Amino acid sequence: MDIKLEITSSKCSPIVNSDAVLVERNNKIIIDGSVTAPNPCYGLKHVSEVKNNELVINLQLTKPAGICIQCIAKLSFKLIIIGISDEIKTITVLYQNKEILRYSL
Repeated sequence: MDIKLEITSSKCSPIVNSDAVLVERNNKIIIDGSVTAPNPCYGLKHVSEVKNNELVINLQLTKPAGICIQCIAKLSFKLIIIGISDEIKTITVLYQNKEILRYSL
């Protein structure tokens, strides 16, 4: 299984909620979403694990080096999952240990 994470945009925003949606396309699972960060210079990384037929993807902020504008930021992201096992029945995406998506396959 291969999981790729891409930040598609990062900008100051008054929106402070985190959410995600999932679509299945061409044998790929694509998750589009957004999370809140302290500023638009932060990045994202993911840590994933499979337990009890569930794929859990935990999104975590990565701290930027240097100086950045100070504003609440919306980081839009795309996760692409290729080659997911038939044994996996649920995908859960967490951000800061809070669930932003749960999807049953």
